[in-house]
Amino acid sequence: YRAPELIFGATDYTVNIDTWSAGCVLAELLLGQPIFPGDSGVDQLVEIIKVLGTPTREQIREMNQHYTEFRFPQIKPHPWSRVFRAKTPSDAISLTSQLLEYTPSSRCSP
Repeated sequence: YRAPELIFGATDYTVNIDTWSAGCVLAELLLGQPIFPGDSGVDQLVEIIKVLGTPTREQIREMNQHYTEFRFPQIKPHPWSRVFRAKTPSDAISLTSQLLEYTPSSRCSP
């Protein structure tokens, strides 16, 4: 349940990493399996990009201002409605999408 800023090597991060983790737990409860499976940070980042799409340069800077490698394949975000089963409550999907934002400061806060 590592937040993407940790995968990008950030050492100066906020409690928003816990917000990301809460989103992963909620998604797993709704799906019955991890939303971003992976044995390594790179594996998890690939899975995150498959759902959220490729982060923009600005999003990467917001996650870790010292990260310099910006070469990623351009992948479009997968619609949240297609990530979850058809009968998943829309409020649950909305909350999950607000918790799982690339930009830490854009994540839903308590």
